[in-house]
Amino acid sequence: MSETQYSTIKAKIKAELATITELQAVYDYKKGDLNSYPVACIEECKGSSELMSTRTNQREMLWTIKVYQEMEKDGVGVVEAESRIDTIVDKLWNLFDDEWQMDCNVDNSFINSIDVGWEEREVSMRVITVELSTTKLYTLT
Repeated sequence: MSETQYSTIKAKIKAELATITELQAVYDYKKGDLNSYPVACIEECKGSSELMSTRTNQREMLWTIKVYQEMEKDGVGVVEAESRIDTIVDKLWNLFDDEWQMDCNVDNSFINSIDVGWEEREVSMRVITVELSTTKLYTLT
């Protein structure tokens, strides 16, 4: 069952995010100081489990991914920074639609929501917040 553990799924999400060429970096944790933009951080995971039958258990993990784009001091200007956000949002939707089984590490994955907003982090920051759901059925022994 090790092929479906938390760390394996987290590593696969990180690898998938790294295929988005607009991202300067992808972190599998909430990073404090950001030196380049845009960057993605896998910040949180909440898990739940449901007994489907006497022999089957379904685990769901809800991952929170944030993409940060500084809007004023990055040197690219607000118009380019906003254009990056628009491009990345489209690529995020497509990425997890196209790779919904994550190389068979999960039975299903899909984006529950994408929110594009603002966050104050000493600079004006655009933030994409993604909630990604992954599910896997386990046969109980």
